[in-house]
Amino acid sequence: MTVDDFNRMITTAVDEVITEVLGSVIMDPIASYLHTYLGIINEMPGRVDLLFASLRGVFGSGGDILCAMIVARISKNAGLNSATLSGQSPEEKFEETKKKLLKT
Repeated sequence: MTVDDFNRMITTAVDEVITEVLGSVIMDPIASYLHTYLGIINEMPGRVDLLFASLRGVFGSGGDILCAMIVARISKNAGLNSATLSGQSPEEKFEETKKKLLKT
């Protein structure tokens, strides 16, 4: 898998999870917030730490759930078993998933 493929996978997972959990009506304001206030919508794949912090800032403890769901979706879409990543923070799970997919 290339870095570009992985970046698209991240963007797709974020879109799918937010749309699935909160509805498509919420996706546009979230994307606008990330772009306008944080400037990260185009750089989102490289700024997952900021994305996760932003989701926690907007949704509180619900942001943790969204972060975990995003990482699980990336793993699922890539055909990985995300159960092997239990007990880790979403950031740790993300980095482990990234290593597996990019073989770094």
